[in-house]
Amino acid sequence: MEVGDLSRTTAMEIGDLDAVCRLFLRVFRQSRDAPSAELLDYWKRLYFGSPAYSPRTGCAVHRAADGRIDAAVASIPMEIEACGRTLPGRLVSAFMA
Repeated sequence: MEVGDLSRTTAMEIGDLDAVCRLFLRVFRQSRDAPSAELLDYWKRLYFGSPAYSPRTGCAVHRAADGRIDAAVASIPMEIEACGRTLPGRLVSAFMA
């Protein structure tokens, strides 16, 4: 990748689940299989189902200049109480590239 390429980091969207789950399987399971419906549903519920979910606190993906997702940070959104304040937080569960 060259300086000036149009790669970018964005919030993960539900439409990204297939690509992110494929990346997960490739990185952590050494598999090139398509993700199962069960895995896709699990990721959808886990990462988008939290009452604390917002694009700001959800997962992030890196998109290469061609639009392909080549890295992701999976995080579970939650709220944290600190000094009487409720703060947005996230439990980072996986980094894959």
